[in-house]
Amino acid sequence: ARTRPWLFAASFTLWVLFAFMPLAGGLIMREFFNALSGGAPLGGLWLLLGLLLGSEALRIGLLLICMTCWITFWSAAEWLVRTNVLDWLLAGPGARALPESAGALVSRFRDDVHEYMVFLDTWLDVTGELVFSAVALAIMLQINALVTLVVFLPMVGIVAVTHIAGSKISAYRKASRSSTGRVT
Repeated sequence: ARTRPWLFAASFTLWVLFAFMPLAGGLIMREFFNALSGGAPLGGLWLLLGLLLGSEALRIGLLLICMTCWITFWSAAEWLVRTNVLDWLLAGPGARALPESAGALVSRFRDDVHEYMVFLDTWLDVTGELVFSAVALAIMLQINALVTLVVFLPMVGIVAVTHIAGSKISAYRKASRSSTGRVT
């Protein structure tokens, strides 16, 4: 992120914006259903349909731009991390043969760098989803607080169960990594 800050910042901002975009469609559909039920339409049903199509087209275009920026950053970052790790292993202080098999080392260069990039990618997703969730929750609370709580509380329970299961998932990942190293 420090070697290509503009690319990382652009990717981060675009992905957060992309995660936020479904709110536009939801708000337009809310106005559409309000218009169908006799509420005051924003500017006519056809305008609302046009806005909905336009927002979805913008979302698809933004997705293509996001993917291009992030894949460019991802590839450059993977290359840089692998290069730096290999350089440190060959010329860094205390350079020596590593205690693992060649297959485990190949897996480490491939999988560890990939996992690091997945970690960065997760931060983009989590930030975007948090922004989306906070704004969506505020909108839902304004519409009907009771229905919002009935929908939201089970989601909190699911997150708690997933968090508790994280230790088991971590143990399975460690075992999988060990097996992959032996096979490689």
